[in-house]
Amino acid sequence: MRAVIVPVMWGAKQRHENAVYIHLPDSGSTWGYLNLKTNIRDFKFWMTYELDHSLSATLESDDAENFADAFAASLLYPHELAE
Repeated sequence: MRAVIVPVMWGAKQRHENAVYIHLPDSGSTWGYLNLKTNIRDFKFWMTYELDHSLSATLESDDAENFADAFAASLLYPHELAE
């Protein structure tokens, strides 16, 4: 996997405005832009969320978004700890 994480200072944002995933098929590279101007829990979520997009690049549209949400939630908050 050829992935680059780019930290950015976008200021205070809400939800999906805190991260962007870009896959460039011609070069086979993946770029993840992550807003540093967010609390640490949100930052960890978005980092994990974008990691999933890199690992499951074949998923598209709502399937990709739903899977990334579930992946991040499961990794950061395992079922055993969430109970």
